[in-house]
Amino acid sequence: MSSQKEAFTLTRTSERVWKIVESDPWKQYPFIYVLIGWDKIILIDSGCGTQNLHHYILQNKTLLNPHEWPILLIVTHTHFDHIGGVTHFCGQEGCLGICCGSNNKTFSNNYETNSLALAFPGAKVKNFEVSQWLNDGDLIYLDDKDKQKSKSLEVIFTPGHTPDSIALYFHGGKRLFVGDSLYPFTAIHLDCLGSNLPDYVSSMNKLNKFLETVKSDSKIENLGSLVLSAPDPRVIHKNIDSPVAVRSDVTEFLGILGLDSSSVTFDVGALIDLCDGSVESALNLYLSNDGHVGDFVPAAHHNSPTSDETPKAPLDLTYKSYDDVRLSCGHVEDNLSASSLSEILTLIGHVQAGLIHASHVDSGYGEFSQGIFTLLLPMKEIYGNK
Repeated sequence: MSSQKEAFTLTRTSERVWKIVESDPWKQYPFIYVLIGWDKIILIDSGCGTQNLHHYILQNKTLLNPHEWPILLIVTHTHFDHIGGVTHFCGQEGCLGICCGSNNKTFSNNYETNSLALAFPGAKVKNFEVSQWLNDGDLIYLDDKDKQKSKSLEVIFTPGHTPDSIALYFHGGKRLFVGDSLYPFTAIHLDCLGSNLPDYVSSMNKLNKFLETVKSDSKIENLGSLVLSAPDPRVIHKNIDSPVAVRSDVTEFLGILGLDSSSVTFDVGALIDLCDGSVESALNLYLSNDGHVGDFVPAAHHNSPTSDETPKAPLDLTYKSYDDVRLSCGHVEDNLSASSLSEILTLIGHVQAGLIHASHVDSGYGEFSQGIFTLLLPMKEIYGNK
């Protein structure tokens, strides 16, 4: 089995938010988020559990938990790639509890079946108990001594992908954690146990309306700025504005795929830029098109530095700042535009109007795509008994 160093990759999403990506044998590559509060750490989801996530956070406490605060674990839904690592926190000193949405406790508690682990040979979800059931509209304060809304996560019930799905909105950071309700470049699954298309549409509309109400929120994510050390070699440092020739994200992309820069027939840097600076999204776009991405980003000469180019200084722990709300997904993308909610609703509307047809149909479900989004939808609900 792979080492913890190989199992987890750490990237800084914003000043108080870190993303951990788990490399798992089932190729789920779930995103786990660490939100550094003012008196606690919020862990959003726990991955597949291939390695001990609790130990990993302790080993990286300088970055992930500099004040050694207690950890509160919240799961966005009970699929195995989000709850597999919960067992590593159960009974641990400094763990404040395990939280789950209360929208369908029966579904959530039956995770042995509903987690989908049985469909992935070798996947396991060890027994655990939810210590706190969250209600729609609950506020989880990130500073119990200063209970401002800006220092809180708001719970939003979002059934559709699963009956127990929730989203979490960080008011001060203007960031919405959406779980698996939304992500680009690979199919969003509405073919799971308990998936429901009408519920999904309602949830996307609900999130859209919610974001309208928080447009005037002030972004105070830098309030009480964290003191961080110099760049850590364990972290992938992203600097989207770096010249393509010396960008570490280009090197990362090529290394993951085992490609040689001299043989690549497309502009790797432009592909990553097209995906909002996300290597993960660029990889998914590349793989979903079987490597044929030249139409998006034609070949360029700068996939690797040339001898007369001057390398920049080592990248620091900067991140790309945004004025509007950003969506952090359970897979693929951690800085998605909030307009993606409208794009998903438009896609569904076009499908229901017969303007978009399934590109592939299997076992009663069809793949419908538009732009960067693909939905796996029940054909019967789209076309009835036709």
